[in-house]
Amino acid sequence: MNSIRCVVVDDETLILQRMEKFFRKLSPPLSRFRLAGTARSAEQGIDLALETAPDIVITDIVMPGMDGIEMIERLKARLPHTAFIVLSAYPDFQYAQRAIAMNVLDYIVKVPLSDANLLAALEKAESLVRSYREKATRLQQLNMSVQGNIHLLRKQVMGELLRGELRPRSMELRRDELMLSFNPQSYGCMMAKLDDARTFHATYSRVDQRTLRYAVLNIVEEHLRKYGEGFACELEHDRFIGVITWRAAVSSAKLESTFRELGALLVRSIKQYLKLSVSVAFSKPTGGWDSLLAACREADEALEESFFRGRESVITPARRVPPSPAIPDKRLREWLNGITVPSTGEEAAAFARGLQEELHRSGPVSKAALLAEVREWLLRSEARTVAAAMPADEIGDLHELAAWIASCRSAEARGQGGEEPPCRTEIRKAKAYIRERLADRLTLQEVAEYVSLNASYFSVLFKKEAGEGFTDYVNRKRIERAIELLPERNWTNLELGEAVGIGNERYFCTLFKKITGTSPQKYRRGK
Repeated sequence: MNSIRCVVVDDETLILQRMEKFFRKLSPPLSRFRLAGTARSAEQGIDLALETAPDIVITDIVMPGMDGIEMIERLKARLPHTAFIVLSAYPDFQYAQRAIAMNVLDYIVKVPLSDANLLAALEKAESLVRSYREKATRLQQLNMSVQGNIHLLRKQVMGELLRGELRPRSMELRRDELMLSFNPQSYGCMMAKLDDARTFHATYSRVDQRTLRYAVLNIVEEHLRKYGEGFACELEHDRFIGVITWRAAVSSAKLESTFRELGALLVRSIKQYLKLSVSVAFSKPTGGWDSLLAACREADEALEESFFRGRESVITPARRVPPSPAIPDKRLREWLNGITVPSTGEEAAAFARGLQEELHRSGPVSKAALLAEVREWLLRSEARTVAAAMPADEIGDLHELAAWIASCRSAEARGQGGEEPPCRTEIRKAKAYIRERLADRLTLQEVAEYVSLNASYFSVLFKKEAGEGFTDYVNRKRIERAIELLPERNWTNLELGEAVGIGNERYFCTLFKKITGTSPQKYRRGK
């Protein structure tokens, strides 16, 4: 049980010594009452109470300078959940009447001071303190639930807005429902995305993914509040949107500087606290609800430029170079036709640099147009397996594209000339590695590095060869191993889960039932 912190304020040394001795003598369970400090005047009592935030203040009334009742009056505004007990040598009705008016919990005459009376007053105050704590806990839980529901509602509403299913002006009617602290007269939109969504999904369980996305959202909201007012929510496909309005009129140059500073802060904080890489883009400042959809789309389109700029990009209005929806001329195609498909890390790096330089000369194009052109080039270069397996939507930037092509081309080359299909050797090695380390925390990145493949390419190949995704395969093998271990002894669910690399008991039981149709205990009884 949490201790009850108490402070004693009295100008008499003997009384303070008597109270200190009283608290020292308390034995369990009464030792839950803990003396947090003593003060010899009302002024000192105020300082001590504000510093320690006690649950109970026991105070004398008549002291030099400010009296105890005035001290209580001042503290009640600052410490509304603190209980006050008056300890006085004056059994005068006038003092008692003033104490009652201040809603003091108890009034004890200290000459003579009875331990029984003091303890009874403390236990009475404890009941009130516990009640305050329970209400605060319930309120916090309710606030968390409401906040979670608000985030889900905002996600739904903003998704409808971006799909054109909701008129922007409807946001005004839903301000209270969405808890929007936002002035639509002057604002800007921000979009952020996880740079390597593919590895994110392959590395973390669904529960961990939700937790991390919620943490990203909290960081975004916290930093938005540093620069103005607004709101943020999660969107589909591991993207996040924020809308920020500033507290005073600012120039375009100042807003550009603010966007750059905020974007860099978001990238740095998410990297530092969550070990995730994100890119951020901003729209031009605008105003009015009718402009909200256009501003959101502008920020979303700007975010696409991170594919060409690389990870952890911050794209502001002044830094934008809108891409062409199609390849502007034949120069890019001619450049591609003049090079070979990379198959090593060094060749991939050179390919990415050359492609970036060529795009700089010919002008930026949309991600979709570039990937379509690269796929056609792969087909012309007889790299049909690479072209067919390319996960266009999940490649984050040019360097990842180059590394993915090289990894895939290398694996394809190793598979040629033999009866074994491409990459079968790597997948077999990966399965053996997983089998030997089921009790460890396995990640897709770790296994991909073991078999010398790019993580994104390994994920595609693993699913193609194994018939299921990496995470599903590892989970299934862990549950199969748990079934093998069941007869050995009387395991608890937590022990059995930890033995196969799943430290969360609830997640282990959910996974076990999903795969076997029943719980571990019922499975053992059934056998």
